[in-house]
Amino acid sequence: MTPQADDRRSTQDSESPTRGPGVKWRGNNAILTPSREHILGAIVMFLMCLMFTGYDVAKFFWVPLLPLAFMAWTLYVRTVVGPEGIGARYLFRKNQMMNWEEFSAIQFSNSGRAYAVARDAAAEQAIREDNAEVSAKQGTEKRFWLPGVSFNSLITLSIASEGRIPDPVTTGRDSADRKVQVVHKDGYAVLMDQDEYADYEKQRRAEEAEKQAHKQAKEQADEPADVEKSE
Repeated sequence: MTPQADDRRSTQDSESPTRGPGVKWRGNNAILTPSREHILGAIVMFLMCLMFTGYDVAKFFWVPLLPLAFMAWTLYVRTVVGPEGIGARYLFRKNQMMNWEEFSAIQFSNSGRAYAVARDAAAEQAIREDNAEVSAKQGTEKRFWLPGVSFNSLITLSIASEGRIPDPVTTGRDSADRKVQVVHKDGYAVLMDQDEYADYEKQRRAEEAEKQAHKQAKEQADEPADVEKSE
């Protein structure tokens, strides 16, 4: 285990993204499962199906089995990440496993589904050379869906994989935490680091001082005219 991964792994008890619903730890293995909120939805669907089945039990007796199957799927499927590799357990198809020597990347589809991807040597070389045409022809050697994994799961995956899977989430959050949000009068907001904010504040104060000086000069210029009118 690398020192960086060890430091991050030791703080998992205090980091909410690596604990809580959908994430469990068994030794050094992280187990990610679909949200248990799906079970509540399955129960509601089951009750609705029972009402529907009541119209004709002989024909629709099988309908309540669908939400029960979905509930069983929610409880059974999972993604396991640990020192040996990354794997997925399914209910209706063969389980998948990929060791870290095969592993290439985590891929997210437009719908948000996460996949573990391994590419052959030729495709990897084409990707490194930024040759999309060749890499597309080579295709993927192995690609399978990871149940219970979302983009926010990358924090947990990075810790469980000992840094083999990058964690852009924490980096982005830390970077945002170190910045100051400035909201302009028109409602436009921008994030600035400490140096940028210091320059911004210096410029703002200089502009305010200039406006104040201009206002005082104008008031002083108007005072003699007011005195003459009063005389």
